[in-house]
Amino acid sequence: MKRIIFTATLIVSFFSAHTNAANLDGTSTLVYQSTRYTPNKNDSVTGFVRINAGFTAPVGGAVIMDTITSVSGLIYGTEQNSTVTLNGNLKLSSQSSLSGVFDISGHGNVIFFDGNLTLPANKIMSFRTDTIIDGCGNTLTFTNYSQFLIDNSVTLTLRNMKIKTTHASLARPCIRCQSNTSRLALDNVTFALAENFDFRNGRLYFHNSVRFTGTSQFIYRSTQASYISSGALLTFDPNTTLYYYPSSTAQDLIRLVDQTSKLYLNNATLQTTHTGMLLSKGSLFLDNLVSFSTRANTKLLGITLNTSPASAAGFEQFHWRHDNQYMAAATGATAPQLRVYRWNGTTLTSIATVTATRFNTAQWSPSGRFLAVGGFSITSAQPQVQIFRFNGTTLTRVATFNYTAFSSSTRGVNSVAWHPSEQFLAAGGFPVSGSGDAVQVLKFNQGTSLTLVASDTFGGTPNTPGVQEVAWTSDGNYLLVVGTAGGASTTGIIMYSFDGSSLTTKDSVVLNNVLTGAIRPDDQFIAIGLSNASTVRAYSWNGSTLGTAITYAYGTTVNTLRWSSDGQYMAVGGTGPTNSNELQILSFNGATISLVASVNQGTTIPTVAWTLDDRYLASYAASVNYIYNTIYQFDYRPQAITNGLIFGNPSEGSESNLSTYLLSDARVEVAGALTLAS
Repeated sequence: MKRIIFTATLIVSFFSAHTNAANLDGTSTLVYQSTRYTPNKNDSVTGFVRINAGFTAPVGGAVIMDTITSVSGLIYGTEQNSTVTLNGNLKLSSQSSLSGVFDISGHGNVIFFDGNLTLPANKIMSFRTDTIIDGCGNTLTFTNYSQFLIDNSVTLTLRNMKIKTTHASLARPCIRCQSNTSRLALDNVTFALAENFDFRNGRLYFHNSVRFTGTSQFIYRSTQASYISSGALLTFDPNTTLYYYPSSTAQDLIRLVDQTSKLYLNNATLQTTHTGMLLSKGSLFLDNLVSFSTRANTKLLGITLNTSPASAAGFEQFHWRHDNQYMAAATGATAPQLRVYRWNGTTLTSIATVTATRFNTAQWSPSGRFLAVGGFSITSAQPQVQIFRFNGTTLTRVATFNYTAFSSSTRGVNSVAWHPSEQFLAAGGFPVSGSGDAVQVLKFNQGTSLTLVASDTFGGTPNTPGVQEVAWTSDGNYLLVVGTAGGASTTGIIMYSFDGSSLTTKDSVVLNNVLTGAIRPDDQFIAIGLSNASTVRAYSWNGSTLGTAITYAYGTTVNTLRWSSDGQYMAVGGTGPTNSNELQILSFNGATISLVASVNQGTTIPTVAWTLDDRYLASYAASVNYIYNTIYQFDYRPQAITNGLIFGNPSEGSESNLSTYLLSDARVEVAGALTLAS
């Protein structure tokens, strides 16, 4: 009888509604949260707590989860500075779903799925400490441009799940390592790719069975080594491609750990650039029709005009959104306004406009939800740095910052650049006011305000020439700043390191009149444009020093320079070129800069911009927006045998041989060089 009474007491306690908005403590009694749980900053959920109606991650803080029972309902996140911290494993029931996202600090704990889970479109979920997600056989779906972002020195493990992707882009793959210290581990995972998946940074670890399906490419661009572990099987199913395309000359960055590591190609393609690829140790299985190609890196042949609609005069800068469907344009003093255009592949249509005194620069945030702009000293109602939210049809201002109190119409911000995390914004311009700070890093607080966190004079003093352009490396650890600090023998280039709170000069170059600068997507080179005879220069960058300049003589002045997404080409615009063609496409192989294509637009070009898939190139001249189609073909130039596909590494002895098996229905096509080492 006592046992029955005790059980009844537990049931009443468990199913009693709990509406406390602070800590939920289930260590001494069961807690049933029947309404949505809305914690304050750093509130905790501990023990036997049943959250049945979802919860909200607090803005500007964390909710600490250490609950033994599962969580159901809609989970809300603000994306900006809201965090779920795990002090124990977390189980999401089959009734859980996401509305918005949040940062996750897993501390090595596991998130279990009881059902399928979908990441909302255009959302970025960042992982701040090591986290494991166990799908328990369920499906994780990334909708349009949604993303997992893995922080520096963090390992994200995805296991026992199917991963489905929908629409992504080269700049917004479904999973991205923020830096080369980030790590992604896949364990019993099937990847169903709807579009190509670029892996640009960090390391990959394949455990047990990992399979790629669909009709797309897995493109390996990282400069770091990744591993197929002992006993693991990495499979590429029919119509998929393993594309080895590293941003370096290394051939062995996908490594089979030992003889029990296996790579299986089933009616699939193994494709490399002219860098070549070396596979050693382990086993390679070939089934049905398998294609090997070492002639696969694309070569730009030229550009052709797509459309040239008239526009407002005086554009200073273009920038495409990550989905290539919208282009932002900042106009100067002639017709001062900010415009957003919609692009459908043939027509450029103006859909949103903001009028101001003068805009010099515009840049979309990584998520595409925000547009940052900078301009010359505007009134207090229109400060020099502004951030707008974009919903597809309208621009709404959500945050502003006074870069300087100077009121002249010829002073202000020349360039803005979003940090990859979307939590910071760099701004550079003319150094005025008391400090003379020409470069500033602002924190974007919860998507509603901007505060100054770091700044530097860029070697100059108030009222001297200042910063022309700022740009972050892809991991956000370094900031490129170019311009002129003042005088003919002062700083023109500085590479700063950034730790979230301060800027530290790593290296600099003395140059005068640097007008534009950009970082190659692999972070290994920077390029700049000047107003002198050798007007394009490229420098290697290794994280601490800038190398010797590689030069190209464009002509009088380069106003704008942008890399293609694969880093093979630069689009350059300016005035007074030696061949009278203001728009030029230059190729870059790490050692030389060469002219590929050029167009005479008849006057100065202030801005150029590639779409992030490199299919289109926009430029501006004389009140006209020019949109060009880019024309590519496979690069069929022959390469040395040592730059082909190499199976086995004889320099390391027989233990580094690659055991290669042709199954009963195997047929192999080879385009390029294939070497079987022994």
